[in-house]
Amino acid sequence: MGSLKLSGRAGRVRWLAMIVAIGCGASGTDSEATPSTQPSDVTPVPASIVIQPAAPTIAVGATVQLSAAVLSSAGSSAHVDQSVTWHSLSPSRMSVSSSGLVTGLSAGQGTINANSVQTSTVFAGVTVTITP
Repeated sequence: MGSLKLSGRAGRVRWLAMIVAIGCGASGTDSEATPSTQPSDVTPVPASIVIQPAAPTIAVGATVQLSAAVLSSAGSSAHVDQSVTWHSLSPSRMSVSSSGLVTGLSAGQGTINANSVQTSTVFAGVTVTITP
């Protein structure tokens, strides 16, 4: 470590900053007393899901492919685990495959949910209308 002038208030502040930096893994030299960064391999936590199309209408016997974008709290899908599970909340009206393909079974409306695999409390639903 080089010599430090630690007199006065500015010296005490510099000394405290150096102690904090050393506690965070720095060696104590000015060139290495930079804040640590978050590792690049950390996956952002899902915060919301957007399903497309937003309000599909299909006929009985027809299909529609849904897609889900899992977003971080910053609204970005970059580096967020995009894995979802699909569920029909109206199984007598429509079925949904593991890839989000919806098949109309009987006329009416129902809901399909996409749930984040990474964070079970993050999900979204879309209302699907089935025409005769």
